[in-house]
Amino acid sequence: MEAADALASAPKRSASRRLADLFHGRPRFQVGALLSGPVAWLVVGYLGSLAVLLVAAFWQVSPLSCEIVKGFSLANFTTLAQESVYRSIAVRTVTIAVLVTLTDALLAFPTAFCMAKIASRRTKAVLVVAVLMPLWAS
Repeated sequence: MEAADALASAPKRSASRRLADLFHGRPRFQVGALLSGPVAWLVVGYLGSLAVLLVAAFWQVSPLSCEIVKGFSLANFTTLAQESVYRSIAVRTVTIAVLVTLTDALLAFPTAFCMAKIASRRTKAVLVVAVLMPLWAS
């Protein structure tokens, strides 16, 4: 009977303490919670810029004033389909994008496998620097 009275009279745990208990001993959950905010902002920024680009594809340039007319028009897409110059540029751009993606995949997967499974700690460090060095140059 005394044990039941002791449990009933125990103070309730605060919300912050319950949250701390939820994260305690779960390092992957901790990392996921820490990274969820920045990753969400990156996704919102990326998807937002793609949405603006899509909306801007339907706008036109006024031939008289050279100002952008923010209305819905398919004129840009009909020009892209009808004019051979724009069509060839679009096909060339998509071809280059596909070739670059394939080349990157052919170079990246063996390098990543080597870094993950084969290389020693020192070689991994050198490979990480070699992979990241071009990003530092910009």
